[in-house]
Amino acid sequence: MSSIALVLTSRFPSEKAYAVTTLETARAAESLGISVQIFAPSDSAGGQVANLTKIGNKLIRRLSPLLGRVPAKLDACVFFLRRILIAAEFKRILRASDCLGVIVWTRDPIVAVIVINKTRVFLEIHNTPSRIDSLICKFLDKKMKFSVGTLTINHRDQLRKYFPSAEIAILPMAVSDSFFLLDRHEHGREIVGYVGKGWSSGEDNKVYELIDSAKLVDTEVKNLIQWKFLGLESSYKSSMESMVRGHKWEMSQFEFINHVSHDEVSNYLGDMTIGLIPYHDSAYNRQRFPIKTLEYAAAGVTILATNTPGNLSILSSDFCYFYNPDDATSLAKAILSILGDHKNRHLKRENARNWAQTHSYNARVEIVLNSFGNTKERGPN
Repeated sequence: MSSIALVLTSRFPSEKAYAVTTLETARAAESLGISVQIFAPSDSAGGQVANLTKIGNKLIRRLSPLLGRVPAKLDACVFFLRRILIAAEFKRILRASDCLGVIVWTRDPIVAVIVINKTRVFLEIHNTPSRIDSLICKFLDKKMKFSVGTLTINHRDQLRKYFPSAEIAILPMAVSDSFFLLDRHEHGREIVGYVGKGWSSGEDNKVYELIDSAKLVDTEVKNLIQWKFLGLESSYKSSMESMVRGHKWEMSQFEFINHVSHDEVSNYLGDMTIGLIPYHDSAYNRQRFPIKTLEYAAAGVTILATNTPGNLSILSSDFCYFYNPDDATSLAKAILSILGDHKNRHLKRENARNWAQTHSYNARVEIVLNSFGNTKERGPN
C-alpha cells in the first residue's frame, strides 16, 4: 500500500489556498485508507495539525523572518536558499525513515529533484517555472519514478515545453463537503459578492472596478443591491472604501470583511446570491483554477465570471454567466440580465452544483496514485 508525503516549502498551516488544499488532500487520502504525512516549515500553530512534521533548522528559522522585509532581489535569493534548505532537511528525514512505497507530492521542483533517487515523486505545478526551476523540470522529465500534474488543459499545453516526455495529469481544484451542506439564507434581496484578495502573486485583480459597476446597476433597479467583499487586504479594502465615499454612496450598501478563516467562508456564502470571478486576461490568470468557482457552485451561488480564455477553459455557459471585463458596462448589464432570468438561473445553479460534485479531493488523490500505475519507463534513473 502506498503512503503519501505532502511536502511544502511554504509555511503551514496557513489560510492560503495551497495550505487549504494540502489539508483537505490529507483528509481525503486518510478517508481512502492511505497513510499521509505533511512536511512543512511551521510556527507554533502547527501543533493543531496531527499529521504534521515540522521541517526546520537554525538557518531556516533565521531566514524565514527576512521574507518580504528585504529588497526584492535579496528577498528572491533568501526565498531560493530557504527552499533548498527545506528540501535538504526533508531528504534527511526521508533517509532516516522507511521510504518504501512513499509518494512524495510537492509543488516545489527543488524538493522533487533532491529526493527523486529515493522514492516516487509527483510534482504539482500551478505557475510557469522560473529559469532555474525550468532546468530542473527538464531534468526530471525522463525520470522513471516521476509524474507531474497541473490544474488546467491550457497550462498543461504550456508546460509541454518543460516536460516533452512525461505524461502531464490534469489535477483540477476541489471543494470540501462543507460547502454542499450549507444552509442558504434567502432574504429576498440580491447580494453580489467577491471572495478573495485584491492582489494575487503580485498581480492586481482590479476588484476596485466593481465599485463603478455597482453604480451602473443601481440606476436600473428599484431595490438597492448589497455588495459584499470578503477577504481583501486591509490596504485594498481602505482604497475601495475611499472610492465609495468619493462617489458619496451609502456605505451601508457595501460590506467589506477583512480576513476570515477558510472554515468560515461557507457561512458567508449562505446569503450571497451572485458570486464574481472578476479576473482580467493575463498569463498568470490563464493558468489559474480559482477555488472560489467551486465554492460558489457548491454553495448554490450564481456564478458570474469574466469571459477570459482562462475562465472559459474551466467554466461553461451551462452553469455560469459571463461578462466582458474590457467593457465598463458589461458587468452591470450581465447582473441585470441575471435578475430577469429566473428559469435559466435556477437551472445554471443546479448544473453548477453537479459540476462541483465532480471535483472532489478523493478524485485528486486517485489521479496521483493512478499516475504512477500508468507511468511508463522513460529512461534510466
